[in-house]
Amino acid sequence: MKKNLAKLAFASLLSVVSLASCAGSGQGNATNPMEGVDWEALKSGANGKTTVTLWTTIGQTNQAIFDQMINAFESEYKGVEINHVTKGGYDTLFSDAQTAIPAGTNPTMAYCYSDHVASYLNANFAVQDMTPYMTDETVGLGVGDTQFNGNNNGTAQSDFVQGYLEDGHNYIIHNERLDGYYSLPYTRSSEVLVYNKTFFEAHNLDASKLSTWKGVFELCKTIMDNKWLTIPAAQFGKVAPLGYDSSDNMFITMCQQLGIPYTDGTQENPLSFYNARNQGGKALLEQLCNYYDAGYFMTQDTAGGYTSSAFSNQQCFMTISSTAGINYCVPKADASGKVPFEVGVAPLPTMNDGSFVEGLEVNTDLAKTDAVISQGPSMCFFSRATNMEKAAAWLFYKYTSGSYWNAVWAGETGYEPVRTSAYDQQAFKDKTVVSDADTNQVKRQKEANAAVHDLVRTYGDTDRLFTSDVFVGSAQARVAVGDLLSGALTHEGELTDAALDDLYYQYFNDAAQALPQA
Repeated sequence: MKKNLAKLAFASLLSVVSLASCAGSGQGNATNPMEGVDWEALKSGANGKTTVTLWTTIGQTNQAIFDQMINAFESEYKGVEINHVTKGGYDTLFSDAQTAIPAGTNPTMAYCYSDHVASYLNANFAVQDMTPYMTDETVGLGVGDTQFNGNNNGTAQSDFVQGYLEDGHNYIIHNERLDGYYSLPYTRSSEVLVYNKTFFEAHNLDASKLSTWKGVFELCKTIMDNKWLTIPAAQFGKVAPLGYDSSDNMFITMCQQLGIPYTDGTQENPLSFYNARNQGGKALLEQLCNYYDAGYFMTQDTAGGYTSSAFSNQQCFMTISSTAGINYCVPKADASGKVPFEVGVAPLPTMNDGSFVEGLEVNTDLAKTDAVISQGPSMCFFSRATNMEKAAAWLFYKYTSGSYWNAVWAGETGYEPVRTSAYDQQAFKDKTVVSDADTNQVKRQKEANAAVHDLVRTYGDTDRLFTSDVFVGSAQARVAVGDLLSGALTHEGELTDAALDDLYYQYFNDAAQALPQA
């Protein structure tokens, strides 16, 4: 790493960390969005149709069930028509929305990630605060709940998994934390550790060690010391005892568990991971690099593909993946219908023993030692739409995120319900109940999904879920720390303290360029 790059990064740091205020004081949507709304007409259709344009990334696989939800809603609300437009990937949707906002051609509502909404809010508060709708005495959450085919479609605010709901209440614009809800949960996932139960039992490995990172890496050492990785690397590529699909989630979650600052959108320089490099950041990287050099783990970036696929091929015996992708971890059945091994599922490891990095004490004021990341798309509503359009969009969200339809949607897609009661809906349970007609592989997938759903439900019940501060530039910060970890793991030559500093400078500079310029 050349030192001139470090100097360039430091100069960039000095020039961009002062955030410009270009869209007001930080509290938008001052007008009353409920004014002039004829709620009864939206229900009866007496005044014709109000069209809601909805942009999502829902693909062909889940289109049929989403169409069913739209049709059920339109039957209930005869004055509303949903114009659903599929935008392909999230990057395309985000790019198209950014172009549409200044042109005045944005949709009424859209799938979103929190980082997207931060950019929309920075563009003159283009997203609506949904608090007035949520608390309205006539159409708010929990008011006038309906049933569908005898199933309660409850919408109470208290029924949301609170960690998911708070994700939309976590926006920071121009260093000021907003009070409202600028996105609402729709489709959610988290992370779990999946392990090869057959392998563990054959080698008398203690699965209880999976509860902490210290225990996980002790298992990795045992596997390496005994040379139990039997798949030749040349056959598939990288092999290791442990895989972690997401480099950025790995770094961010471990920082959260250890109390190492990652980002803080209320500060003049929100990219805390840079300032925290000497507060545990470098020590964490050094420890991970030591484990990587010992062959203990791989990531999607270093393996050149999803580690969930590597796991099903037995290139690794443990993997940490998105809960929505559990089916990819279940190995394919052979010609006789036999599944090669049994899958076990465990919660994401914790730092509860406080001993992951020698000499690095857990910062008890900041640490959430059992933290698990909350992720997945939400819904946002654009403030430029008419009051009738926003009202119709609210009704669609409220209806399709209710406990029954949320259960149907989660059961079909493999994502997690955003409502606690949805877990108990029969429509959701049916997707994890094994039947005699199921193939062995389908049985194993259902069993794995049932275990995952039970675990993620406990995440919400025990307050393990977390989200990071969201601000303009937070998306780039996430990319930067993922690249930082990958860069450190694959660094050529000795990873000295100076080399680590250079890596921090490089990836901090990349993230800093995305911050609003003064």
